[in-house]
Amino acid sequence: MSFSHSLCIYLKVGCWLLFYTLPVSLCAQKIDNLRHDPFGNDIVLAYDLTGTLPSQQFLVKATCQNGAQIIDLQTTEGNGIGRVRGGSGRQIVWHVLRDMPELVGDNVTFTVTAVLLQEQRDSPALVSAIPISLSDRKASLFNELTALTDTYLEQVYNEYTAFKTFGERAFESRSDLQRIDQQVTRTNEAYEKLLQNKEPFKQRIRSLWGNEKLNADADLFFSRSLDQMHRSFLLPFNDTLKRINDVASGKLKTRERNELIARIKIELDIRTSQLREEIDSVKGDAKGFYANLYQ
Repeated sequence: MSFSHSLCIYLKVGCWLLFYTLPVSLCAQKIDNLRHDPFGNDIVLAYDLTGTLPSQQFLVKATCQNGAQIIDLQTTEGNGIGRVRGGSGRQIVWHVLRDMPELVGDNVTFTVTAVLLQEQRDSPALVSAIPISLSDRKASLFNELTALTDTYLEQVYNEYTAFKTFGERAFESRSDLQRIDQQVTRTNEAYEKLLQNKEPFKQRIRSLWGNEKLNADADLFFSRSLDQMHRSFLLPFNDTLKRINDVASGKLKTRERNELIARIKIELDIRTSQLREEIDSVKGDAKGFYANLYQ
């Protein structure tokens, strides 16, 4: 395979799975299903961080080994690098040419490590304990709400990355089409779970804080930030996916197929750019809302 701008890789990319050994009570935690995909001048790494608790966070780092050279992945983005919660579909987008002039080799290995942040660790007894004090009940709600919301936002980012990375390739590749379809399903499931808890969360906020301004903030965050993003920026991708399926089915005539592909490419470019901006905006809203709850 080859990348433009002198980023050429003639290699079998080996993905090492590093199983981070934890204390016996947490031994089920591991990095699993590590895979890679080149995209232009970037490389997308994806993995699952399994066997974790909702309250836990991990410090995740990644390296690339090319022969004797070991490179830390510095210029990255995604929900799978830095402070990361457990779950499936964690992604690291590495902007290769910002860290090095080129990457050429016949034996390149990526290694991902995850270290449990000690301050986030809760014993099983603490996790299952029923909060008694008002501050404990507030903390419990805060952890539940942020965990569900962050999971949803992670899946939204994964959907953005899936369409951005595999959208045009899905015209010809059934496996890439399946990746997108599976990610859309995961995003919808995460949203449905958040939707089911939206009203109970709002009721508990009213009960525990008794603050009208915070009640209004909660209404605004759930309705404008989350619901509007899903309705206006994510649901349209379902229609895009349907048309990609039409192209991939092979049932269209050549001219009709080419015209549809051209329209979808324009649509993907516009919608992915809009979604990325919306993700950044909603993450900012979430940060502000979390700060108000934490006070």
